This record gives sequence, C-alpha cells and structure tokens, in this order.
Amino acid sequence: MVEWKPGYDGGYIQTFFVYYKGIEHEVKSSPTNGSPYSFKCKNLKPRSTYEIVLCAKNIKGNADSCILKDCETKGKPDPPTEFRIANDGITDTSIEVEWEPGYDGGYSQTFYVYYNGEEHEVKSLPTNGSPYSFKCEKLKPRSSYEIVLNAKNIKGNAESCILKGCETKGKPDPPKNFRIANDGITDTIIEVEWEPGYDGGYEQTFYVYYNGEEHEVISPFINGSF
Repeated sequence: MVEWKPGYDGGYIQTFFVYYKGIEHEVKSSPTNGSPYSFKCKNLKPRSTYEIVLCAKNIKGNADSCILKDCETKGKPDPPTEFRIANDGITDTSIEVEWEPGYDGGYSQTFYVYYNGEEHEVKSLPTNGSPYSFKCEKLKPRSSYEIVLNAKNIKGNAESCILKGCETKGKPDPPKNFRIANDGITDTIIEVEWEPGYDGGYEQTFYVYYNGEEHEVISPFINGSF
C-alpha cells in the first residue's frame, strides 16, 4: 500500500492515478479523519520488485509524477550465508556450525538444523555481532555427518544450505607403510620407519615397543617419514 498527501489542486478538482505493472489505476477512495490518501497495489508476485508512479490530474493537465523505485514485495526468506564449521567447533561427539542470516523476506524467520535424521530449532540468538551458531551433539567419534541448515518464515522455506562430510574427532588411524629402513639393520640395531595416519583431529605421539619396553618417538617427521 502506498500513501501520500495531496498537493495544491490548481484551483480545480484533481484526481490521482497510480501506475504499476504498466496499468493506470484511478484512486477513487477519499481519506477520512485527516488520514493521507492511499492505494493498495494488488496481484503482485512475492519477492518481486516494482516501480510505482503517482500522478495528480485536473482539467488543465498533469502534475509531475512521483516515483517509488525498487518496491519489493515480501515472501520466503533468502538462504543463510557463510554456513561453516565454527573455529575449534569439532570434538569427539559434537560439531558446532555457524552462519550469517540472509534476508528474512519481510517476515520474522526461524532457523532449523537437520542432522542424524532430526530437525532442531535454533532458539539462541547471537550477541555482540557474533554469527548464529548451533552445536550438533550426541555424535559418534570418528564419524561423518551431513548437516543441513534451513531458514523459514510464514511464507515458506529458503533453499537449504548443506555441509557434507563433517567428521568428528577421535582415535588416530594406524601408521602406514611400517617397515624396516633401508640399511637399517646392524649387529645390535634395527631401524624402522613409517608414515603417520590421520591423527583423529588431535596431536598424536608415536611409541615403539620392543624387548618388553615402550619408547616414545621424539625425533621429528622429516621428508615424508619418521
């Protein structure tokens, strides 16, 4: 709905016309109780932009037009942006995600996170300019999850945002290519070498056991092997 105050009528009866979607509409209703003139532009498409033109006319001609540009109707929300895993947001049993809200479509919007086949409404609100966030909990260690984020308002859902292959932390993988080093055997020494497997998301330490004793590997990883 648009509204306005009438200008001077030029000494003649004036009539107002509103133009939108290429059609002229005469304003036939008159305001009451000191309220402004108004007109409701109908049959528009949701989340669409229109130019609305108002013109006053009397028997002597037209006033200069008044133009409202980029008038956007309401509708479904836009998808959230920057959907990501939070810094230090992964543990053995949880993954915290965060995002920035998209345009709400002109209505209040609510966010929902889907994982493990369940929908979870995001009830906490960000503070001090921080992003929206949600912690996916009760997950299994060293397991991969797909996490889906959706925004909804009274007109419908935005397009979903999806994070695939989100893996929780846990135990490390076994080392790879465990072997005796080239020329690694003498009368009293056997030298072994290997490549590290995935550390499970935590810093890992290697230990070598022989002769009934455990030995922590302190030497650094050089040129692709220990």
